[in-house]
Amino acid sequence: YDGDGGNRVMTYATAAVFRHIILSHHISITTFPLLLCSFAVALLGRPLETKEFFSIRTVRNHIVRLNIIDDYNISKEFRKVFTETKPPYGFLRFWYTATDDAKQKKITHHVTLRSGDYGPRSEEGDDFDPDFNIRPFFDSIGVGPSVTKDNNGNARRNFDDICDVCGTDYEVQSRYNGNASDNAAIGEGVKTCELNMAYLKTQWDAKADELYGEIRD
Repeated sequence: YDGDGGNRVMTYATAAVFRHIILSHHISITTFPLLLCSFAVALLGRPLETKEFFSIRTVRNHIVRLNIIDDYNISKEFRKVFTETKPPYGFLRFWYTATDDAKQKKITHHVTLRSGDYGPRSEEGDDFDPDFNIRPFFDSIGVGPSVTKDNNGNARRNFDDICDVCGTDYEVQSRYNGNASDNAAIGEGVKTCELNMAYLKTQWDAKADELYGEIRD
């Protein structure tokens, strides 16, 4: 905790540790403060004092803030791949999504994953491999309870996740090259791509003939 006007407030460093514990061990946020108080008795020999205790809302809000900060930093690095890093041989670098639904505790959750590569490895780096000279990534950009059961709702959610996490730059959006899913959700992938193409047409139509800032004939 850091002092702020005489009050004790949770630091982001503490919140980051709490988030790691909660996610690593699948602990409910509503349970975590009480669990921590129990561990205080076991480790310190006393319960937490009132001024040391924190509410469930405090834990949740700090974790949400950390997630927003992480999303921003990740999207910033992701944009660099397409706005600053040019492929050495002139080929376009694309990225993709994979989506699916899964039930957890009788609640259907929708997951959106992102895959692609960050560009060639540095020859001076410890991880350089001439036989596998790319840096692939595969991460989650959206997960949560499904809002609707149809392809239209899931496609809208996919596109919103893409904009929120990957950014809305032309170089990023125009390199989105498709979605992978099971047969039941093929329509969802098609509609996701259609939403992305419609966005490009309305927002970036003037750039449709450009490649890395250069006009193509």
